[in-house]
Parts: sequence; structure tokens; C-alpha cells
Amino acid sequence: MARFTLLLLIVVTITSCKNMYDSTADTDSDEAKIFEMERHLNKFEWDEAITVYGELPIATQVKREPKTLYVSALMGRCGFEFISFVNDISEDLGLGTNLFPLLLSAMPDATTSKVNDCVIANTQIEEIKTDNGAVTSDYNMSVLNGLARIGVVTNNVAADAANALDPAFDPCDSGDISNADVQQIVSGFARVISDISSSSLSFLGDSLDGLCDIGEPMQVSGVCDATDASAVTPAQICAMRALMNESEALGFGTCTGDVTACACAVCP
Repeated sequence: MARFTLLLLIVVTITSCKNMYDSTADTDSDEAKIFEMERHLNKFEWDEAITVYGELPIATQVKREPKTLYVSALMGRCGFEFISFVNDISEDLGLGTNLFPLLLSAMPDATTSKVNDCVIANTQIEEIKTDNGAVTSDYNMSVLNGLARIGVVTNNVAADAANALDPAFDPCDSGDISNADVQQIVSGFARVISDISSSSLSFLGDSLDGLCDIGEPMQVSGVCDATDASAVTPAQICAMRALMNESEALGFGTCTGDVTACACAVCP
């Protein structure tokens, strides 16, 4: 299985390398601060790692290593935990469960602050790809962030106290989920579609197969290419509400049928 989690990489780094930046050594250089970020991440101290990143010069912040550590801290604070996320989703997809309910449950106890952290992490990942040249690990991060954004947004607005779907949730009701939230879900979905073939991730199996084929509702509406949340159109919002509503592909099953049958009667 491909490994995105920087936390795992950090554990390897810390346990296999001599600490050159102990309390008796340099603590102010860029290298020392990057090492300090790694130590905080290894302890799941997201806030502290983010604070240290902010102390780095701008010229250092844009480099792949520190910015990737920053993304890891944002994703951690967002509620993303790689091993349980991947294991739970891959196992339950294999049992025939739809993806969206799994993502909702995989990002438990979401808050608006956690949503914002996942959104910021997406921006930072795209900057890494642009500024440093995209590599496989960047695409892994991008796909996982897209999935995490779908999960954290839906958990924040549609989960019950047990982090399962609230039976009263209606994807067609803008009072239950706003257009702005749906825009983030569209963006996350499109980022997964766009980057998964360049990643080394395979835990989604065939769950996305056919959704963006020519003539399919997600392709016709442009959802599959709508990676920029700010540019998501009303038609794409309506298409995503239908995808959340349906029961035969990824959706929550709040309507029985496919995307076409489960299109909202009135789309906000």
C-alpha cells in the first residue's frame, strides 16, 4: 500500500538519525526548525508544528520539505489519520458500502475550524506541486486531502453524535448543507479524479470507475474537472447534491436510485 503519511516517515527519520539539533545544539537555523517541526508532528502536536513553520523565512517555507511538513500538521489538525482512514475505507468498500458515508465517518467530530485546515492544506499541496514540480507523493497527498475534505465537510454538517449520517440529513436542502460546502465537496471530488492516476494509491478499488465517463452526469456537468472550489458553478453544485443523494454509486442513499433519478426537485 502506498504511504502518504508524513507521520510514519517522521517516525522513521527520528528513530534512524542522530539528533543534531538537541538542546545543546543550534535551535535557530532552518534545519533545526524543520527538525523541530518533525518532533512536534511525531507527538501529534499540530499547533506547535504550525507555529514553528511560521517562524521560517518565506524563502524556506516554499521548499518541499518544510511545506510538506506544514501540510501534514494541517491535515492532522483537520482530523486526518492515515492508517485508520485507509484501512476502514478499503475494508468497508470491499463490503459494498458507498464511499461518501465512509468518508463522513472517517473524519469524526468535525468542526468549521477543521474544515478550514483541510481547505488550507489543499492550497498548500497545490503550491508544492507548482513550486517544486509534482512527484508521486504530492499526488498522494492531493488525493487524500480531496477525500478528507469530502469527509470533514459532510461530517461537520450531516453527522450524528456517533459520527454516522444523521437520518434527517437532506443533501438537496441548503439549510442542511450550504452551496459553499458543496463547492468544497466538488473540489475535493475533482481533485481525487484528477490526481489519482498519478498517485500510487489503490485503496479505493473500482469505486470511482465510470463516474466521469463521457456522457455521465458528473462529466456532463463538469464536476470531474472542477478542482477550484471558488469556480464551481450552480450546475456543478446541483450535480454533486444529486451524487450525495443517490444510492447506487458513492452517495448517502437518502434517495433510492442513481444520480439521474435522485436529482433534487429544486436545487438551491
